[in-house]
Amino acid sequence: ALKRLHMLVNAVGQLEEMAEKKQYKEAANLLDAVSQLTVHFESFQSVPKISELTKTVASVRSSLSSQIFAAFREIGEIAGSTADASTFSLSDGSEAAGGFKSLGEACLVVDALGPEARRRQVEEFATAQLKPYSKIFRPEEEHSGLDQVDRRFAWFRRLLKNIDERFENVFPAHWHLQYKLCLQFLQMTFEGVKLKLEDTDSPDSENVIVIVKALQKSLLFEREMTAKFEREYGSSVASTTVDKAATYDDGMEYDKDGNEVDPRSAEGIKLRYLRERAKSKAIAEKTGHGGGADDGDEHAL
Repeated sequence: ALKRLHMLVNAVGQLEEMAEKKQYKEAANLLDAVSQLTVHFESFQSVPKISELTKTVASVRSSLSSQIFAAFREIGEIAGSTADASTFSLSDGSEAAGGFKSLGEACLVVDALGPEARRRQVEEFATAQLKPYSKIFRPEEEHSGLDQVDRRFAWFRRLLKNIDERFENVFPAHWHLQYKLCLQFLQMTFEGVKLKLEDTDSPDSENVIVIVKALQKSLLFEREMTAKFEREYGSSVASTTVDKAATYDDGMEYDKDGNEVDPRSAEGIKLRYLRERAKSKAIAEKTGHGGGADDGDEHAL
């Protein structure tokens, strides 16, 4: 126990020094060592020296976390930034908090800080990269319509390409950064498209042909991303809650002659949409709210 305590004291002292000098690669290694050593003293927190060491480690971890998040924020929005990941440093070239020799070292520290720090970092990074998307495809913008849904997917493909080209070998593979970025993009897209469908003043909400084409393009994009991430991470977009929120019933659709129609085919999607619209119209009429699809919707297709 005394030998481990001596090792812990030395490791904490070195950790403070490395953090102060902003030698983050060494700090990451020391964080791992300190974490392993402190496990042996969890039941000795009433001992003043152990308590003091614990508080020191917590303070250093907090300081490192703040510095790292500040450094990543300086990257800005990749789609419109000029950040160079291989030689990243503060914009003014100073040695202030967050000035890393490379973002790769920052990632090492994030890993050493633990899963929660990694989750927060990935989430914040993804949110920053998707800020332009939320501005470009605001509901009131013309190109946010369902007839231009493929522009959303083209924008995201460009974002992934930028990350691949400019941040290659920076983010650890086990972070699954692009996969998680895609999930956030899908959720934002789902919410944006849903608003369009629910907007009774939008012509898109009444045009079944536009809706079917938008859904077909969405399914193709989903398959494309699923294949990409299964190759890279072994993860499937189709297993996420985002996809589950937009999936169809497993049951078949039926045409006017009683023939089965694949619910995922264009005809099946059309039949399902008309059925749902008819149901909504019936409920609205029953409750006295009116509205719903025009009687001529189906014949206009």
